[in-house]
Amino acid sequence: MAGPLGRSDVDTPSRARLVASAGGVRAVADPVLLPPRPSASIAVSGGATRDLRGPSWGARGSVALELAALPERELPLGLELAWRAEVEGATIANDTGLALLAGVSASRALGPTLALRASASAGAWVTGDDAAPSGRLALELGLERRGIAPFVEAALLGATSGADGGFAAIMISAGIRLGAGR
Repeated sequence: MAGPLGRSDVDTPSRARLVASAGGVRAVADPVLLPPRPSASIAVSGGATRDLRGPSWGARGSVALELAALPERELPLGLELAWRAEVEGATIANDTGLALLAGVSASRALGPTLALRASASAGAWVTGDDAAPSGRLALELGLERRGIAPFVEAALLGATSGADGGFAAIMISAGIRLGAGR
């Protein structure tokens, strides 16, 4: 159902059926109606990290803020872009550090219930009195809906140097995303 300015007033993605006929010709379309995407969202997640240099596993947690990068308009393949800032705490090789990162994300609805999001960010890996350039790539799959939306994520975090030397670590986590409406 369209609201003011043609916006969708649906809370969760849902299917609609459009049928048109003229004489003996009939056309049917089954589009997915999507709720308005938030102009800002905050995601909180926690999980495990594994240093690719050795067998050690550690804990991780993060908070990320995303702001819509473009005004509402169609992008190819239904992509939506956002600016991203995040703080990530993790135990890598039995040492605790903090990643302060900024970057971008692209998301796309996968039908009426799921959303896929990919992000890339860069910044600094900080341990004690030392800091090193770092980067993070992530892929997230979550529910597509207003309010609280749970998700799972796989990521790769790496740093080039620092007290612990260069490293790469995989991260697996679960979290929730809360969006603020447009």
